[in-house]
Parts: sequence; structure tokens; C-alpha cells
Amino acid sequence: GGRASRLYNAAGSGDIRCVVDHVRAEAPDSPTALVGFSLGGNVVLKLAGETGGRGLRAIVAVAPPVDLERCSGLIERQPLYNGFFVRHLVAQVRAQEQARRLPAFPFPRRLSLFLFDDLYTAPRGGFAGATDYYRKASSAPLLSGIETPTLILAARDDPFVCGRTLARLPPHSFMETHMEAHGGHLGFLGRDGAGGVRWAERYIVEWLMRGISRGRLFSGPCVG
Repeated sequence: GGRASRLYNAAGSGDIRCVVDHVRAEAPDSPTALVGFSLGGNVVLKLAGETGGRGLRAIVAVAPPVDLERCSGLIERQPLYNGFFVRHLVAQVRAQEQARRLPAFPFPRRLSLFLFDDLYTAPRGGFAGATDYYRKASSAPLLSGIETPTLILAARDDPFVCGRTLARLPPHSFMETHMEAHGGHLGFLGRDGAGGVRWAERYIVEWLMRGISRGRLFSGPCVG
């Protein structure tokens, strides 16, 4: 760890674009789909909204925090989750500092996710502050620009990805939103009919296969 020149953040759709471009250059005849989980779900949706999904045949986002400002507020009201995320992020920063022989960043002892993003993530990402970062990195305002078949899978009882925000997304001819009553954040557990209990991954594969059988995915020329 610590080899990247900067800490990953939710606005990093350009990083994914570079990977997609590389895959297409190396294997131009291979259709490409993106699947993102949690913050990665927001990033792949952001990329699809920015580009219309050009070069991609399908997008899947599982429990994506499409409204980062609201998500951060929900996390901050839950000390267990807030503490977990902050400890994880600070550990990433310390690993990067050690690998690059940088001085330790002076984080305050009492640190929330919002304050971490305001002090560290935002200035290093070129944002004015946490609120500016959240608003520019959120995928929700960009979803109407997606022109590639897209699936959003989420739960209404997710503790920090607001299910109401996802459930109220405007109708979209390219987007299907599947809201489960229960599942929390990436906790889609239950018999999947094939001897497993993590059914979300199987559901994603079945959604992709249904798209293929209907001729919606992976058929015809890919433009972009």
C-alpha cells in the first residue's frame, strides 16, 4: 500500500476511465461492463453520467452513495460507523506517508468523516472543502446522462446510503433500480438457490445474462 500518488476519493471517475480505455485498447472486441460496490458504485455511475456510458455495455452499482453530502451526515450521526471509517482512512494516509517518507498529517484527536474530508480529502483533491467535494463527486445530478443499461441494487434499511434518495430517482429508460426491504449496507445475505448465501452477486450475473438474452447487452458495435 501507499504507492499511489494521492488518496483515492469519490470523484475518481477519471481513474476508472483510464482502466476502461486500456482494456479497450488491449482487447477492442471484448465488451466491457463495470460493477461498483458502495463508494465504487457512485464512481462508476459518475463515470457513466459524465460520458453517457460510451465504451461500456452495462453498469451495475450496489449500495451506491449517490448523494455524498447526505451520506456523510448519516454516518456522522452513528459513532460506530463514523469511527470505523475514520480509523480506516487515517491508516491509509499513514501508510502512504510512510511509503513516501512524508511528515505525518496533524489530524485532531476528535475526527469525524466530514472533518477528515474537509481537512484532508478535499484540499488534496482540488476542492474548496468537504461540501464542495461531496457536491462535485456525487453521481446523483449526472444520472440522467446515462445512455447505457444500468442496474442499481440497494436496501431501504441501509444505515448510511439513503434508500429514499435512490427510490425517488426519476424514471430512466436506461436505468433499473432494485430496492430490497432489508440488506443494510452490502449485507444481501440469504439462500441464492445455488448453495450460497451471498445472493447479490448472483443477482447481478442473472441481470447481465437477461440483458444478453434480450439483445440489450453485449451485441452489436460499441460506440465511443
